Amino acid sequence: MAFYIKIEKTDEDNEKVIYSFTGDGGNTGIFEINKISGDLNLLEGMPGDSDEAMYRRASIKILKEWKIGNLPNMTEWAS
Repeated sequence: MAFYIKIEKTDEDNEKVIYSFTGDGGNTGIFEINKISGDLNLLEGMPGDSDEAMYRRASIKILKEWKIGNLPNMTEWAS
């Protein structure tokens, strides 16, 4: 199964960054990453993503960026 997910920063403060993630069908979910610890938290699940496959891929992409000191405004996951 192929995946394409657009991941966009929607908000940021001193402690966390909020990202939306949108799949091919246009459905969107929201998660946050703690800037200090890298902890991830799903805030709003994507409709139709009952097994959280889209969330897991989007959050892994952002966690990889965080590990190298980057929290991008926009990125994507494609597989």
